[in-house]
Formats: sequence, structure tokens, C-alpha cells
Amino acid sequence: MQAETLLGIDHERIERIVELAYKLDSSAPDEIEKLAAEYPDSPVPDFLRAGRLYWIQAYVGNDKALSEQFEEIADESLIKAKAFARKRRGNADAEFMVAMNEVLHVIYYVDKRRWWSAFWKGR
Repeated sequence: MQAETLLGIDHERIERIVELAYKLDSSAPDEIEKLAAEYPDSPVPDFLRAGRLYWIQAYVGNDKALSEQFEEIADESLIKAKAFARKRRGNADAEFMVAMNEVLHVIYYVDKRRWWSAFWKGR
């Protein structure tokens, strides 16, 4: 049986990296970079970078530099996901990556009590 994938990347590998990032495991950045090297055009590694930074800044709390770093990486990730999806109109997984990036922005804005930004991004 063929393994399930997201844009050609095995689900189990993605889940393992997500778990590492969620646990703030020090090996997470290296695993994300290995994935990025193997799939340079994919929006998945970019989303994982942004997601990892989201968890770190959420855990640390009020750290302006870390929040700014998250916002920059998350914005870049969303831009790449949208460009990727535009080239693959109708690809549900590509559209899913856009949506996941937008959701990540929304939860960040809600966490930071930036209600107006959360509202507009959530639309």
C-alpha cells in the first residue's frame, strides 16, 4: 500500500516533524531544513518553519523579536503557498497549504489580541 502524502511528502514524516516542533525539540530545525532541501519548491517546509516559530513564541510569551521573526517567516510562507497554489489551480493539497498558513496567522493574531487582523485574515 502506498503511503499517504501531502504534496508528495509522506504524512508520517510531516507528523514526526510537527511533533518535534510542538515539543520544542532541538532537532526540529534540522529536520525541517532536510525536508526543504529535498522539496525546495514545496510550501510544506515553509509552513513547518512558521509553525515551529509560532509554538516557540507562544510558549515564551511576550518576546517582541521572536514575534517579529514569526510574522516575517509566516508572511513569507503564505506568499510561497499562494504562488505554489496559483501554479496548481484545483489541487486540493496546494489550496490546503494556503488555508493552513492563513489559519496560523489567525490564531497568532487572536493570541496577540489583534482582533481586526484576525477578523480580516479569517474571512
